Amino acid sequence: IGTVYKIQGNNQLAKQYYLQAIAASKKMNELVDVAGGYLLLARLFIDLKQNDSAVYYAEKAYEIGRPRSYKGIVISAGNMLSRLLEPRDPAEALRYLKIANAARDSVYNIQKEQSAQAMMFKEKERQAELAFEKRAYASLVRQYALLAGVGLLLFVVVSLYRNIRNKQKANH
Repeated sequence: IGTVYKIQGNNQLAKQYYLQAIAASKKMNELVDVAGGYLLLARLFIDLKQNDSAVYYAEKAYEIGRPRSYKGIVISAGNMLSRLLEPRDPAEALRYLKIANAARDSVYNIQKEQSAQAMMFKEKERQAELAFEKRAYASLVRQYALLAGVGLLLFVVVSLYRNIRNKQKANH
């Protein structure tokens, strides 16, 4: 609701609803939502050109996100703090930028690793499928060979039977 009011330009109501959402999230111990609320407040204060308040809420979001490895929160808060602190404390701004980039790289590396594992799984699955098809083909070849052998044996038996019967007719 706060975001809707912010879009409509009613920043006072936006702030009020952001604070209510943070309070409700704290009661339910939903810390990622608390941190998200702080980030929304920080963005609101950036729009209002109140950078000190923006830094305050971005740091609160960062303090929640960092120890809990909420990568999205750390990335957003780190980037926000880097931009906000750059004019007055470049060293601190660089520190937050490095932290945000490390979190982003961590997320990217996890995604890359998951992608590689998925590709390996698909390849193993494909190899297992090929092995199954190879065994099925070998089984089919054995069945045809067995049928051919039975057919040949049947042909020999019928031929011998006819040959013996013809000899018996000739002898009588």
